[in-house]
Amino acid sequence: VTAKDTGTVTVKLTKQADQTITLSINGDSVSVGDACQLGIRPEHMSVSEGTMLTLKVDVAEHLGSDSYIYAHSGQGEALTIETNEGRDASHGTEFQIGIPPEKAFLFSTDGLRVR
Repeated sequence: VTAKDTGTVTVKLTKQADQTITLSINGDSVSVGDACQLGIRPEHMSVSEGTMLTLKVDVAEHLGSDSYIYAHSGQGEALTIETNEGRDASHGTEFQIGIPPEKAFLFSTDGLRVR
């Protein structure tokens, strides 16, 4: 956590070229300097909104109208994305995907959900 204001926290994504994401939060469950883990469901990733990440495709499974894309960041962090707009994804291609802040979860280092 790099910043905290009334009702929001800013988290640095250390495995994503130090990008940040600002999330709404209730209470005092985290403080500036706390380590935490950001989570998002594969179906909530977005091709057009949120904090954008650049990933490289490892495997793309095209299953009817949906695609499951297994990818990694430049620092090796693995991510799974479910999308209906991933038909062009194939092994080795780079693409951008977004984390909409309202869909993200935040966990403390002991695994407790704080958002």
